[in-house]
Amino acid sequence: MDTEVVESPAGAATDLSSDSVQTEMKLLKLQLEMMTLKAAQMSQRNSELESERTGIARHAKDLKTALTPMPTDNALIPTWFKTVDALFISLNIPEEIQGTILLPYLNEKIGAFIANQANGKIMPYKQLKEVVLGELRMTAHEYRRMFLAVTRQEGELWSQVATKLETMFSCYLRSRNVETFERLQKLLVADRLKQLMPENLRAYVTQSELEGWMPAKEIAEIAANFEESLSYSTQGAAPPVGGGQQPSGNRDRSPRGPDTRANSVRCFGCGQHGHYKRNCRSGRNPDAVVLRVVAGHFDNRLEKVKRVSRDRNFRFPKNGPWVEVLIGDKLCTARVDSGADITVVNADDVPTKILGQSSGKVKLTGAFGKSVTADLMYIPLGVPDASRSATQRAEVLCAVTEELDSNVGALITPDVFGDLCANALDLATELRVQVRLEEEIVAEQTMQEAAEGVSRKDNASSLVTGPVGGTPLGMGD
Repeated sequence: MDTEVVESPAGAATDLSSDSVQTEMKLLKLQLEMMTLKAAQMSQRNSELESERTGIARHAKDLKTALTPMPTDNALIPTWFKTVDALFISLNIPEEIQGTILLPYLNEKIGAFIANQANGKIMPYKQLKEVVLGELRMTAHEYRRMFLAVTRQEGELWSQVATKLETMFSCYLRSRNVETFERLQKLLVADRLKQLMPENLRAYVTQSELEGWMPAKEIAEIAANFEESLSYSTQGAAPPVGGGQQPSGNRDRSPRGPDTRANSVRCFGCGQHGHYKRNCRSGRNPDAVVLRVVAGHFDNRLEKVKRVSRDRNFRFPKNGPWVEVLIGDKLCTARVDSGADITVVNADDVPTKILGQSSGKVKLTGAFGKSVTADLMYIPLGVPDASRSATQRAEVLCAVTEELDSNVGALITPDVFGDLCANALDLATELRVQVRLEEEIVAEQTMQEAAEGVSRKDNASSLVTGPVGGTPLGMGD
């Protein structure tokens, strides 16, 4: 007979209580293990941070003995970054801490700029370098300009000069993406070809290179197309200053030949034709150059000629090359800038009817590396005479921008200013010729009128007296 075992309620309660205690103990054990693991992780992190701080301090100490602070001269900053690159490699400084240990070496201006750009974070070195060079606008043109402008300073070793030249040239080649001898050869030929071009053509080619530099063959094709289109637009008109179109109604000129431009330009240094001031071999002082402009004035009937002679001195003042020019019909103050590659005009002074008629874009780079994009336009410019007006304008290819100071109407290249003065002198010569012709016409008309008056008087006398020795008409039978 089977026996059935029945547990009592008290025994069941005892088993449930035992299971609950075991579960709670397991939970406490897991919590203890978790706390132990977190403590180990925290200790490891503190150790890593301490090791990192120690590593940063050690690398910063090594860098301090070899690196000088960032120079304040923008032209020297690319060279300084090249030194930083070499030191980071030679000192085996990890990439993740390069941006951190470099911050104390930035100059005040760049340091403030980086702090503003970083938004409270530490920039990686590569990003920091890219941002700084981008802010300085170290374009390929600027690198080339700095390379050509390198000079030896007082007390500077020739080896240091050589290093500066190598650095600037290397920066220029990197900015042009030159990595082979073949590309280097093409770049040098292209640069030399552009250097041989007149200002207006060089400006047109430059604005065509916004996407990158072009080899000499492509530049030559663009130049040929430009000159062909220009010859069509200026056929039968006087050659304008700077390569633009001349307004209608100008004096007749002989057909343009291959040497027309060289023969028409005038040096504002010696006053001779055929070359510019920068190529002048004369030792004359530019302050001694005076162009005398004689202005002519005629009344509407052209029956009388009133000659008004005025003297106007076009010279560079000792306190700065400031001159007065007419932009359209507006008299403005301009500066003759020997370092400019193209004439720059303030957009506020450009005639309203011309604004918006852009012929393209050009990138302008200032002396401190800042660059702006300007519109290329043909602007009518002239040099005022003594009455602060001018009867003739020459259309000059100019860069138009709003970035010029409000008190400056234009920055004019010496070549353009010299041509404007030469045009004013040519106009004065024509006025003198016209005055002389008008005087001769008036004199001839006066003599003719006098002769006709005498003839009419003789005829009248003949009608009254009849034949010589006869009786007066109407007095006979």
